Amino acid sequence: MLMHHFYMLGAYFAYQISSAVGFWPALVLAPICAGILGAALERWGLRGVRQHGHVAEMLFTFSFVLIIQRLCSLFGDEWQYLTPSLRSFSFSISAGVGINYPVYRLFMVGISVGMFAALLLLITKTRIGIIVQASLTHPEMVGFLGHNVPKVFTFVFGFGCGLAGLAGRYRR
Repeated sequence: MLMHHFYMLGAYFAYQISSAVGFWPALVLAPICAGILGAALERWGLRGVRQHGHVAEMLFTFSFVLIIQRLCSLFGDEWQYLTPSLRSFSFSISAGVGINYPVYRLFMVGISVGMFAALLLLITKTRIGIIVQASLTHPEMVGFLGHNVPKVFTFVFGFGCGLAGLAGRYRR
């Protein structure tokens, strides 16, 4: 539920940034903004609440969701789509069917496949991935090895919020 709202926040950041500097810089900057906000939420919010149990975490995240919903409702209920000039292009498959498929959808599929491949390589083939996996299963041992486990969790939460922000479309 919380990541869905980071999806919406990423889209809001993308809309605001793209109206100032264009689509392509917003494609890079909006997930960074969502990730930074997510890391800050985990660091100064969830980390302090976590010691009180799962119910306190759930209440904290639910209250944060309500705040985000209220703030976003101030901007209206009209949908705004962020698409580059690729939206107007399409290619035809004319093997007797005559299907036109938008290039922008292929671009989105390419971004998704690229993100999946990058995450798979990051988690399975790098030292960062090994530390993240070990922090989830054996946090005490990772701490004994000299890694700051709370910072690892903040990084992972912020990175996930950034990915959610990358996927967003702005609803306004």
